[in-house]
Amino acid sequence: LPHSPLMDKYIEVVNDPDPYPYPSEVEQILDKATQQSFPDGKAYYYPGRNITMGGVKSWRTNLFSLDCREAEDLPSTTYKPPRFMPPEKLILLTDGLCGSTCACFTKIPQEASKATLIG
Repeated sequence: LPHSPLMDKYIEVVNDPDPYPYPSEVEQILDKATQQSFPDGKAYYYPGRNITMGGVKSWRTNLFSLDCREAEDLPSTTYKPPRFMPPEKLILLTDGLCGSTCACFTKIPQEASKATLIG
C-alpha cells in the first residue's frame, strides 16, 4: 500500500497491523517472509520500500501476502471445465490497484503454475 500523510497518522495513532477498519471481514495480512501476522502496524508499514510504477516513484509498505485460505476452500474449486487452456497460454494482467481481490484471484493459479502473472 502507498505511504501517505493520512496512513502515516493512522499508523502513529492506531498502530494496528491490519490497515482495514474491520479486519475480520477481509483476508489476514501476513508478513511475506514469515507468513505470520505482523506484530503491529509499524512492523507492517516501516521501513517500507521505494518502488517505481509507470515511471512514478512511491514509498510503499513492507512486502506482505494475504491468507486466502477461505477463497481456496470455496466449492467452485471442484468445478472442472470441459476444456482447459494450457498454462503457458494463460496470462493474468493486473495493476494490483484492486487490493485483496486481485491478490486472492491471482494467488491460486500463479502458485499452482497454471498461469503467468503480469503486474
